[in-house]
Amino acid sequence: VLTYSANGVVLTVRRNDVTVASLAGNPNQQSLGGALDVMINNTTTGSNRNLTLENALLDASAANVRAALGGLTGEIHASLGGLATSDARSIREAMAERGRGAGEQAYGRGVSVWGSAVYGNGRGSAHDGIASFRNESSGYLVGAEKALSDNMHLGVALGENRSEMRSPRLRSTGRVQSEQIGVYGGVNLGAFDVRVGGSWADTNVRTDRTAQLNQFNNSLVGNYDGNVWQAYGELSWSRAVGGTVVEPYGAYSHVEYDADVAETGGDAALFGNVKQKSDLLTAGLRTRTILAGGEGRPRLSAVTHLAYTHDLNGDGPIFDAAFVDGPRFLIEGANPGDDVISTGLAFNIQATDRAAVEFGYTGLHKDEYRDNRIYGRFSVKF
Repeated sequence: VLTYSANGVVLTVRRNDVTVASLAGNPNQQSLGGALDVMINNTTTGSNRNLTLENALLDASAANVRAALGGLTGEIHASLGGLATSDARSIREAMAERGRGAGEQAYGRGVSVWGSAVYGNGRGSAHDGIASFRNESSGYLVGAEKALSDNMHLGVALGENRSEMRSPRLRSTGRVQSEQIGVYGGVNLGAFDVRVGGSWADTNVRTDRTAQLNQFNNSLVGNYDGNVWQAYGELSWSRAVGGTVVEPYGAYSHVEYDADVAETGGDAALFGNVKQKSDLLTAGLRTRTILAGGEGRPRLSAVTHLAYTHDLNGDGPIFDAAFVDGPRFLIEGANPGDDVISTGLAFNIQATDRAAVEFGYTGLHKDEYRDNRIYGRFSVKF
């Protein structure tokens, strides 16, 4: 604004009415933009905070601000929570597998030890404002169980899992390293089987992301702990049809993830909490077909699996975030485990009545996410 006087001209610069939130391209950016607008208006900034981020936003063009918002949201923290929640299925499925269609090893007196290893990768596409990403996961489990009777067993499992995520759109990478422990049990009631269990995982999360806007550039690092716990129950019914055992089943799982986020590296660093609660209902069908052997010889079987899982809770992981001395805002992450079809194909070799190995494939499939994994398992009974 130019103001003229008798002796000169005064130039007054005022901020226009374009807000950061109005430049957002999705709900996460809009939530972030609302917090940044409050900070720019100096209603919540305090003496512990400098204004380099706010000044960079004020100096930048609308196009540059719009391009920078994705790197400022911290969405990687929420999506890592969703990935950790989905990956909890690895120990859940391994424990539920014990006693399921394992022939002579399923029940009967004795102690069994077992182990499994898995490796795979996935790809999430951009949807509903959630950024695309790629992930890799690997892990192992070992377990031991005691047969309490001819139709009941109890066991314990231990293991580690590592998941990594990369999202160029968010200028972010992250990994979740988990140490897991679980307990499980099963009982056979004629044609029916009941399997229950639970697990807890201590997670260490590391993130690296870049927040950049013109000359403003922060390399932000997050290093924090969290946990995942779950409980599940499954009821199945099996029937032999020729050389194939058909097993329809239903299962319920409750899974919770919680982590306190803390970043360092500059004015754009975030802190807060990531939470997700999932109540998963699964309906599926398994088959086991004898291909060769048996009657005192090693037996080769093909195992197939098809299921659909729906999250009754429906909400994805939420990052309740804030800048230092800034207002809170909510960021949603990817939720790979909801409304997903799972498939599987494996080959099981029952070498003796006390030893078996299995190698197979399992996948998750839905419009915005694909995950493919290979695994190996062994079991020995004493």
